[in-house]
Amino acid sequence: MAYVKPQYAEEGTEIAILIREKGYTAKISNFPLFDEIKYGWKRKTS
Repeated sequence: MAYVKPQYAEEGTEIAILIREKGYTAKISNFPLFDEIKYGWKRKTS
């Protein structure tokens, strides 16, 4: 999660980021960042 300038904040926009001095490509996405039914608190447990 990070702050980005408004011109890059549209969902689906690809941006370049640095994590510990290593470059990566990232895509702007909306919350939730994962499937709540498959991985989150809404999943069925047996």
